[in-house]
Amino acid sequence: MVTSLHPAAQPGSLVAVTGASGRLGNVLVRRLLDRGHRVRALCLPEDAAAESLAGLDVEIIRGSVLDARSVDALVDGVDGVYHLAARIDLGSDHDGRVWATNVGGTMQVVRACSAAKIRLLHCSSHAALNRHPISEPLDERRPLALDEPCPYHRAKAHAEQRVLVAVRAGLDAVICSPATLIGPWDFEPSLFGGALIDLVSGKIPILLQVVSDYADARDVADGMITAMARGRTGERYLLSGEVLTMPELAAIVEQVSGRAMPRRCLPLWVGWAMLPLSLAAGRVSGKPPLFTPGVLRAAVWNSEVKHDKAAAELEFSPRPVADSLRDELAWFRERGLLR
Repeated sequence: MVTSLHPAAQPGSLVAVTGASGRLGNVLVRRLLDRGHRVRALCLPEDAAAESLAGLDVEIIRGSVLDARSVDALVDGVDGVYHLAARIDLGSDHDGRVWATNVGGTMQVVRACSAAKIRLLHCSSHAALNRHPISEPLDERRPLALDEPCPYHRAKAHAEQRVLVAVRAGLDAVICSPATLIGPWDFEPSLFGGALIDLVSGKIPILLQVVSDYADARDVADGMITAMARGRTGERYLLSGEVLTMPELAAIVEQVSGRAMPRRCLPLWVGWAMLPLSLAAGRVSGKPPLFTPGVLRAAVWNSEVKHDKAAAELEFSPRPVADSLRDELAWFRERGLLR
């Protein structure tokens, strides 16, 4: 159990980050640098020059979490490791890459941290937990969704299980489970960021009844840094925000953007009815389908996702969704993605 600030929390400490160029990774890197940390990042060769890390004072290790030599080079001499690398795909996993990256990659990082006796912060997902019964609040006490139908969510659950097994064997690790990320520095843009751009640009005429939990990536990154500093070994912390229905989210977007939002919201069964057409269109176009079973299952969420534990132990206090969306839209405008 960590009872005082971990060495990785001290300014000037060297910390490693996997998935550093991603949606949350680049925000975490920025927050770490702001706090005076030195950062070493593991990036795939094609991501090593990613725009999201351009101009940041980061030591880049080119490699993969699936390669033992790359991971060993990453952790050599560092004070702590933030493991964020993941393959996010709510579709199928026919080629096995979702499982390989999320489970196999995590096992490589766990192996290296265990051997070097380095503290690990594992970034999981609240989707790795069993959401049912939906009518009850979701918190850290829920069991892992090891049989979840969505390959990505199932892989995240099994990856977290591997971390917990290693903790019982002596690994010093803490787990953070973020919500759907919002806020600036969404370079890809993410699935949510792309939908937000289309919504404000008037490209989405009708809404679909979706429920999700939203938290600012900046607040999540800060929560992770605090968890590295004083989170309890083997504990899970939900870094969640506000749970909103699609009409509620659209109302906030309308408020902060000044653009009228669609008023019609279709029930979720319409998405399921359109699923065969969506999958067929994706096969023909070669692009990701609009709907997949994983996307539609993820559209049903608990009406309350509690972060009381993170608030009490990590002082986690996410900002209002309106503030995050206002900043995200301003950032998109600066990049020319919104008129």
